[in-house]
Amino acid sequence: MQNQRYIDARLTAVVPVDLLRRPAELLRRMVDQVSFPGMSQLKMVIAHNDRGSRHDRALVDVLSRFPHVTLVSHMFYGGAVNNAHLRNRAVEKVDTEMLVLLDADLHPNPTLLAESSRLLELQEERLVILPCLYLTKWASQRLRTGRETPDTILGGYFSFRRRYFQHMASPSSVLVMRTQDYRDLGGFDEEFQGHGYEDFDFMLRLAMRHGLVPRTEDLLENKSFRAPLLAVGFRKYLGRLSLPRLLEKRVVLHLYHDKPVDSYYHARAKNAVRLQRKLRAYIGTAAGETYCREFLVDEFLECCRKQGVSAQDYLVLFDTRPGHIDRLSKWTDRLKYVLGMC
Repeated sequence: MQNQRYIDARLTAVVPVDLLRRPAELLRRMVDQVSFPGMSQLKMVIAHNDRGSRHDRALVDVLSRFPHVTLVSHMFYGGAVNNAHLRNRAVEKVDTEMLVLLDADLHPNPTLLAESSRLLELQEERLVILPCLYLTKWASQRLRTGRETPDTILGGYFSFRRRYFQHMASPSSVLVMRTQDYRDLGGFDEEFQGHGYEDFDFMLRLAMRHGLVPRTEDLLENKSFRAPLLAVGFRKYLGRLSLPRLLEKRVVLHLYHDKPVDSYYHARAKNAVRLQRKLRAYIGTAAGETYCREFLVDEFLECCRKQGVSAQDYLVLFDTRPGHIDRLSKWTDRLKYVLGMC
């Protein structure tokens, strides 16, 4: 089922939706996203794996009413969630020069997306990777109800106010790019199923296409840190590309959701192995010198100098503590926690 009533726009937001998990929450967030003020100024293509549930029927019914949305709804597959497959089906319907990869759990920020596409239009960047701040449950609820703004939440992050955030993902999978690049690369690898690594594989292929990531042995290192500036391996090279946006505080906000341990997250280990095999093939036998330093600290300081900002204003980027560790340090916070207020 498709809704083709488009308005003029230069950018299309591509969103995969599979309601196998968290159906009510994802349905609500998709409605919030497409109806958010300003989102109608860009096109949206939503690829929906319709499993025939009542939530699936509700999603088709509601999203079909929005003129700026093209809903591509079909039972594309059974079994595990496959966001790679859904993104590829969505991009088949994109008719703008540029696209941005989103997901249902992101708080809409149409101004940021338009600014990012402008960087490509002016040829200041060949791709834009936006950092993504993962919020706490408390901050997500307050943002959704209008009691906090994105600016106050982001300010809370840079001020170490831990009740606002879990961690910063830089790089994240929020990627603004030219549609032709997506098609020339053949889209996402649909052999990645469940959670994780299909986005890294795609971003690395895209960055290599533009000569932005070297084919070096340290790409194989797969280790994550909560502190963005301590990234190593392939995360280091992709983090280098998103660092300017981080210093500009052009950050997307990711709403909180529970993460039950199930087959969706168990698939991450298998996906990691697939990425390692693909990285080895990308590197081949002609790996050159590492062109980024061991950590991103030197790159960070250089970017600070170029942008005329103080490194001291970004010290939270070195913080490796879990996001909840000091949120309950005061007895008043502990009481609020018990009462479900934070």
